[in-house]
Amino acid sequence: MTMLTIIILVLALSGTSSILFMSFRNGIAPTPSSPKVVKELLLHLPSQSPKLIAELGAGFGTLVFSIAKKYPKTPIIAYENSFLPWLYMKLRLFLFPIRNVTVLYKDFFKEDLTKFDCIICYLHRDGMIKLQHKFSEELRKGTSIYTHTFSIPSWTEKEKWQAPDLYRATIYHYVKE
Repeated sequence: MTMLTIIILVLALSGTSSILFMSFRNGIAPTPSSPKVVKELLLHLPSQSPKLIAELGAGFGTLVFSIAKKYPKTPIIAYENSFLPWLYMKLRLFLFPIRNVTVLYKDFFKEDLTKFDCIICYLHRDGMIKLQHKFSEELRKGTSIYTHTFSIPSWTEKEKWQAPDLYRATIYHYVKE
């Protein structure tokens, strides 16, 4: 076995181990939004640009990079706590810079979300249950929240749509009261 083969094998095993560990810890593996869901979400985001957007659990950046194109002058902060997806997004930003995107290797549950006027996330049922309390406590009145596939359990959405993808994913829009 050559040294290059050993290095590639070690990197592949390290990357796989990292994703498996964080998937177990987070309760879900990084799962990209389908192109049809992204397109449908972009259609329903407001035409007027929000002041500051957060994507919670950005994964490999499927949503954040598309949203950045829609709102090129709006700062967007993408939170990701799984190393490999975070590294992928950082590398993508290095190779193809997008000025309005900041990628943070942080757990958004430990971050203050009060400054955001728009939050976008694609998490899982347990993550949404956990977030509903954080949203109630921290978000300002009027903050928009867009989720897909998983709703905020005890909240009533302002609007909802179905994406024309294989799973007919539902996109929810909430406004903090």
